[in-house]
Amino acid sequence: MNKSESDHSSAVEVDGFRFETLVPEEVVHVHKYEEETPVQIGFRITNQASTPYRFELQRFLPELSDPHGRLMKINGVNRNTSTEAEESDIPLIIPGASVEFLMSAKISWYSKNCFQLLGDAIYGGIWTFYNLKPGKYQVRFSYENQLPNRKILIPPRRTEIDGFWIGKITTLFAQLRFR
Repeated sequence: MNKSESDHSSAVEVDGFRFETLVPEEVVHVHKYEEETPVQIGFRITNQASTPYRFELQRFLPELSDPHGRLMKINGVNRNTSTEAEESDIPLIIPGASVEFLMSAKISWYSKNCFQLLGDAIYGGIWTFYNLKPGKYQVRFSYENQLPNRKILIPPRRTEIDGFWIGKITTLFAQLRFR
């Protein structure tokens, strides 16, 4: 695997694919206590190789570092419901094409001086980062796949789909400030 930083400061390249962390709004103004605040974070995958591959987008998990630069623990990737895969969850990215995936996360207060960042995970699961306070954080995404094909439930039946990219990637950090 040839891993090198691309010409964009927020991108990393692996096997001819460029992975970028996306934070549409770097500064998030956190609503008052007992109100939720929407947050969008995500990534872009650009195929600069000559072969098309699939990625299972819901398997990209966020990683968050605190204001001191320490990686925070992600709490759970627990399922609170079960959803089925859709074709858009496993796009085939052809050479020269890009796919962007923005997660709809939210800030929710759990005490008068601490909040949590939570979002949707793999097919009905949720992930959470606890004990957040206003300050400067950084976010990135990790993804790992060791199988070239997998059986995925796409209604009305479980279907075997091939052409998945095999490898491991961690995008570069992007700033995310809570005020």
